[in-house]
Amino acid sequence: MSGGEVMNRETLVEGLFAVAYAYLERGSFLQYDQLSPDRILRVTKRKREMLPPEAATPQRTLYSDCASFVWSAFYHAFGHEIESGVTWNMIDYGTPRICYRELTHNEPEAEIAAMRGELQKLLMPGDVIVFQYENGNGHAMLYLDEKRYINCTQRGTFAGYHYESRQEKPQPDGGMIIENADGLFYPQEDIVVAGRNYLFADRVRRYAVLRPLDLVTALTPDTKARIGSYRGLFSYVECDHAGARAADISECVTYTLTVQNKSDREIPLQITFQAPSGTENPREDAVSCDLPAGKTERFSFPVRVHSVSRPLLEQPQITVNGMRINAPRVHTGTLSPKRNPSFPGDLRLRLHRLFCRIDSVQGDVLVRRTQKPDEDGAVYGMFGGTGVITPETLRDGDIRATRVTVADFMDNDILVTADDAGFGVARAYTYRDGAFHENGTGKTMTAEEGARLVDSLPGGFCFVLLRPSYLADDQSTEEA
Repeated sequence: MSGGEVMNRETLVEGLFAVAYAYLERGSFLQYDQLSPDRILRVTKRKREMLPPEAATPQRTLYSDCASFVWSAFYHAFGHEIESGVTWNMIDYGTPRICYRELTHNEPEAEIAAMRGELQKLLMPGDVIVFQYENGNGHAMLYLDEKRYINCTQRGTFAGYHYESRQEKPQPDGGMIIENADGLFYPQEDIVVAGRNYLFADRVRRYAVLRPLDLVTALTPDTKARIGSYRGLFSYVECDHAGARAADISECVTYTLTVQNKSDREIPLQITFQAPSGTENPREDAVSCDLPAGKTERFSFPVRVHSVSRPLLEQPQITVNGMRINAPRVHTGTLSPKRNPSFPGDLRLRLHRLFCRIDSVQGDVLVRRTQKPDEDGAVYGMFGGTGVITPETLRDGDIRATRVTVADFMDNDILVTADDAGFGVARAYTYRDGAFHENGTGKTMTAEEGARLVDSLPGGFCFVLLRPSYLADDQSTEEA
C-alpha cells in the first residue's frame, strides 16, 4: 500500500472490482477446484500469496475455489490478507464481521423475512457473504450490488478436477461467474443452479457478512494501473519453454506478450521488459505504440541463457502501462543426452528420499523434502497428489498451481507415482519419442493412454517427475 495515502470507499470498491473482473475475464484459463487452487489435501494451509489473474494463460490453467478467489481479490487489490482463505474458518475469523446468524430451520416465515430484510439493508458493494452447510462445507461470494454477486463455483455440477475418478473436466466458461443476487434471498425453482446459494435453505447451518474493505485504505500500484492507464486492456505472457520444458545453457528462450484492447477507444501502450538474471536480451526492452479498439497485438522478447545458478530462471519483469504482467518461470539444466536415464532403480527408496511421512487426523500425509534438482534429479515444482503437502506452497505461488500436461515432459524423463504413503504400489514410466513406456513391462502407451495417465496424477496419492539429465554423470546410475 502507499504510505499515508487514504482513498475514499468508492475508489477502493472500484479497485477491488477491477481485480475481481480480471479473474472473471480469464474465462476457461481459470477453473474451479474444490480441494484448493494448488490441488492439495484439505489439511494444507492455503498459499499465503495467490497468483494474480494474469497468471492464467492458454498455456497455464489456474485453479481456484470460492474462498481463495475472495482472498486473492483483496490481496491483489490492496495487499490485504483476510484472516482465512477457507470458508469454514472465514465465517468465524474473518473481520470485521458485521452480521452473523445460526439457523434452526424452525424459524417462522416472518423471522426469515426479517433476516432477509436485515441483509438487504446492510449489504454494501465489496462485502463478503459466506455460509456453511451442515456437513461443514460452505461457500463465499463477493457482493457487487443489490442485483449481483461474483463467485468462483462449479455451478452446481461436476467440474474442475474430480478426485474420485481422477479425471479432468474443465468448464468451457471457466470457474468464475456473476449471478443474480435474488438467489441469495429467495428460493429459486432451479435449486441445482440458480438456487444453490439460497442463504435460508434447509442445508445451510449459518451465514455471515464480512466487511474487509473497512480495514484497507489504499490500492496497490498494480490496481491503480488497472483502473487507470491499463483500463480496458487484457494481457498474458506465454513462453516457448512452458511448463517443465527446460532450457539449456546458450539456448534461446522467447517470451511472447499478448495485449488485447477490449475498450471502444484507441489506447497508447507503454511496454517494458527486463530480462531474467543469467540471460541476455538481444532486443529492445521497451515498446511504445498505439493499440486500436478491439485489436490484439503480440510482442516477442527473446533472451539467451548464459548462466544457471538455480533450477528455475527468475521471472522476467514485464509491464504494460504500469501494470505488471505475470510471466511463467522456465526450468533450466544442462540437458546432456549422453547421461544415463536408467534410474530410479528401487522406486520405494527413491520416493522415500523425496518425501517424508507425517501423521495427520486426515490420514496418511507426505511432505515434499527440500527441492534440490541437481541432487535428487526431481524437476522443481512438478510433484503432487492427494496425499502430498509442502511448506513451499505458502511462499511460492508458482508451485503446483497449474495443471500437469504431457507437454511438460522431455525425452528420458521418468514419472514415478504411488497409491499409498508406504509406496507399496509404485510405478515408473519413461517418456521417450513422444510416448510413455512403463518400466518393468516394457509396454508403450498410446497417446490417449499417456494423456489419461497424466490426467490421473493429481487424484493419485503422490507423483513426482524425475529428470536424469539434472544429475552429474556419476550420480545418474545410482541404485540402477
